[in-house]
Amino acid sequence: GLAAKNVQHHYDIPTKFYELWLDETMTYSCAYYTAPDSSLQQAQMDKHRHIAAKLKLEPGMHVMEIGSGWGTLAIYLAKYCDVKVTAINVSTEQLAASRLRAIEAG
Repeated sequence: GLAAKNVQHHYDIPTKFYELWLDETMTYSCAYYTAPDSSLQQAQMDKHRHIAAKLKLEPGMHVMEIGSGWGTLAIYLAKYCDVKVTAINVSTEQLAASRLRAIEAG
């Protein structure tokens, strides 16, 4: 339908394009600046820490992330909060890239 067509038009373009202007986290949403001199990458990681703290996650919990982009939050939660993450995304390009990033992250 129209929604799938919009997703393809906006997100299913090569990840290399987004790598040109996103930071290393590949987080395509607002950042959380805890200090005025923070880099974009640091602010994105601060956002992930902030989200994890608000969720009050405990090891072994299961989190579902809907619209997971390139998987940065899912990888962060699995790695630093010791939770199982199921991430879904309608973008096949982002899903393929996030699977690769998850494998690389261990």
